[in-house]
Amino acid sequence: MSYPRNGLARFQPLVLVLAISCSGGDSSARGAATNSALSLRVLQEMLKECEGAAPDPLESCSMQVRHLALMTRIDGFAIDTENKDIILLGRKTQRYATRDGSEVKLLGCWARDDECQALHVEDLVIAMRNRWQKYLSLDVENLYRSPGCSIDPSPDVLRGIEELGVPTLRERGQAAASEEFEAWYRMAGQPQAVRVIGIPASRAAATMVDADFLLKRITNGSENPGQGFRSLMDMRISQLTHSNNAVRRESQGSLNRFWFHPARDIRVVVGASGALIKGVSVGLSTEEEHLTSSAVVGTGKADPLAKEFATAFTDAYPQMKRTYPIYGDLENLFWLVALAQVIRQTDAETQSGLDLSYLLDRLRLPGEDVPTEVRGVSRVQTIAIPDNPGLWERLGRLFKRETVATTERPMRLTLAGGVSSGINLTKEHIMDDKDGQWATVVAAATRARPDNPTLSWAF
Repeated sequence: MSYPRNGLARFQPLVLVLAISCSGGDSSARGAATNSALSLRVLQEMLKECEGAAPDPLESCSMQVRHLALMTRIDGFAIDTENKDIILLGRKTQRYATRDGSEVKLLGCWARDDECQALHVEDLVIAMRNRWQKYLSLDVENLYRSPGCSIDPSPDVLRGIEELGVPTLRERGQAAASEEFEAWYRMAGQPQAVRVIGIPASRAAATMVDADFLLKRITNGSENPGQGFRSLMDMRISQLTHSNNAVRRESQGSLNRFWFHPARDIRVVVGASGALIKGVSVGLSTEEEHLTSSAVVGTGKADPLAKEFATAFTDAYPQMKRTYPIYGDLENLFWLVALAQVIRQTDAETQSGLDLSYLLDRLRLPGEDVPTEVRGVSRVQTIAIPDNPGLWERLGRLFKRETVATTERPMRLTLAGGVSSGINLTKEHIMDDKDGQWATVVAAATRARPDNPTLSWAF
């Protein structure tokens, strides 16, 4: 599969990176999921020892350090006051890993496993620094903002697209329409502004931008995930060819914003010595926008078809993760952002006595080129729409055995979008560990901790 040039260094190998390798044999050879614990204190110490010079200060660090002991999910943490530590608790679904260029391949797990993708220590550090408000200076208003991004066409480009309109081929002629198609492609392909929010240019920022750019291609049908998934363009065409003229007129030129966000069913179980995070997943929402004389503003409403598409994409997200590993990366990032928020919100740093200043202030991280603009994603498809004559005219055509007349009409979509990883944790999201189940997990993890300093252990 090939992608258009767009300036995104990490986008070209999207479908290939983090590929999972599976061998034949019984399930035990593939490695079952196991509970795993990771010491933040030991992680800091190991990072101090292996940190090198730019451009990749972590290049000499082991894969265990760079990829959080090869854990594929972190569900929560335990506070270990005896060892002045915060222990991250989660799961492993693989036995070992190899490096493929700058990426890591996890081996020995199911190829279609939803939790068979590497975590990255720099993503965790970026999420923690954001939550500890280390990046306020990046905001023009010096305000705290959760990690996010947006890719948006400028009002001038949208105004130009609106002025070009949607020609009807039978009315304007094929040659004239072809010229207008070319003009529309040129206008729609104008650069769109990329804005990274709350964090610096980094792997986490590139993940969000790549995921959003790919979404635009899936939405307009330029990229096909398979498995019967319909693009918004496909849904529009179906509506136009099966609906009455009134609906057809309403479908011709809406501007829709789509953005990724954490799903609403997140829950945090808080106990005396740690917390469990449940239900973090990626959702897609939409809002219809319109162009004013100077800006693009939201209407507060969702186009019905756009909303149907967003719901379908959210439901199909497990499939999307398997088809496009970038979406597994995005969900992992959401988990790490939630983890950082809960660690900060419960003041686990103070309770444990662990000094996190090296992770928060001094550790140098690899840089990542994140563009300030990308080429606009455009697609035009021409369809034949049956005319919708009145009753007597339809009867007359039937009597004369005339064929139904059609009008050729080009379809276009104008899209904006972004990512918002912030989670507004309220009392409704937080539950006490009333039955003590999480306390039992925490106790099992701390009991299993080896006497000698160890980065991670099973429990």
